[in-house]
Amino acid sequence: MKPTSISIVLDTDTVSLFGERTQAAGHILTGKVVARFRTTTKVRSLDVSFTGEQAISFTPRPASASARGRQSPVTANRRLADISQQLVVPGADKSTATFSAGMHELRFELVLPGDLPPTANLLFGSISYTVRAKLTLTGLRSNCSAQTPVVVVRNPGEGSEWADASADALSASAEWEDKVKVTLARDSHIVADSALAQFTCIVEPGIKGLRLMALDLVLKEVQTVFRDAGHVPVHRETQVIARKRIAFGRQGSAADSREEHRVALNMPAAYEDVQFELQSDSVTVRHQVVLTALVKAPEGAIVEMTIPAYVSVLPNAGANGTIDLPLYESSGSDRLIQTSQSVILPGALSDYGAQSAGADSAVAVTRDLPPYSLPVCPSCGKEDVSVLQCHTAAAVRISRMPPNAEIEDLCAEL
Repeated sequence: MKPTSISIVLDTDTVSLFGERTQAAGHILTGKVVARFRTTTKVRSLDVSFTGEQAISFTPRPASASARGRQSPVTANRRLADISQQLVVPGADKSTATFSAGMHELRFELVLPGDLPPTANLLFGSISYTVRAKLTLTGLRSNCSAQTPVVVVRNPGEGSEWADASADALSASAEWEDKVKVTLARDSHIVADSALAQFTCIVEPGIKGLRLMALDLVLKEVQTVFRDAGHVPVHRETQVIARKRIAFGRQGSAADSREEHRVALNMPAAYEDVQFELQSDSVTVRHQVVLTALVKAPEGAIVEMTIPAYVSVLPNAGANGTIDLPLYESSGSDRLIQTSQSVILPGALSDYGAQSAGADSAVAVTRDLPPYSLPVCPSCGKEDVSVLQCHTAAAVRISRMPPNAEIEDLCAEL
């Protein structure tokens, strides 16, 4: 056992921030530093601090096949917060404080700003927060330090437009001429982590002789890095979070009347395999659920109907209504909330446009985003097909594209 040791005990390890970035109130993070001394000990100082770091690193996609393998990695780190408090203050005459043998508890209060972006474990980096304590002793004695992680989440104000939109029922449909209509439905746009997400797939035939071959439900997470606050995307990563496929055999299932199919997606734990919604000037995390229905016509042609819709991944508490935890807040034009001030990546990322003219940086967009909109598609300049333009209209795509094609590949057909 060391002669002296310290540890940090937080009253809560989750920081909940409320409201729009420019108006959000701060948060007081409280806790205590527990110091244990085996003998009477002279202490020069004891400091506690809260720090936040945003680390981003990715390799740009090449502009052409010939440039593959020659792209230099882009790394951009940024300090989001650095707040400290002295619990034992050294005197002007270098005097010390004397602690008797045993355990001593020193409480602290750190006032945090209200514009911090939420914690995230990204495919190309992370946003993380830590509380650290450092005990400085006199003479040749070894100093002591301790640290513990803190999770930051952002909450909307009560009754905000976006919170109401997230809680609205999800319903998106696709129709193949007048032959069949397929609808994806759910009681809300909110999906909790570490839980089963129940969806309903409704098939309504308009003619006889149709056969339902398969239903494929996929929940994707789209993480995007932007060059600046103008929402110019420079890098995007997409991963499948959950998937459920129902196949009806080689002959399919007769679809002669309206039928409903319940499909459950097994959602993973947050920060491990899925991230909560995130919107900052430099990084976004979005989620889309995509239903693909394969329908066989009487003449034998198989048509693939693809229905994407947005969902918001929230903590269990937010999804169950015990606390409100969507990541958005109402503003004058119902814009998506910005969760940090001037999060503009350093020179390496700012110069990225000069490094590459690849697909992810081909479209320069400086316009204001419309209500509930995401950045435009970096390939074609149209609104990102991975989400709804707003919560009142479904973004529906009907395609004959081959199996396993990405939903973004529909851009050329829109």
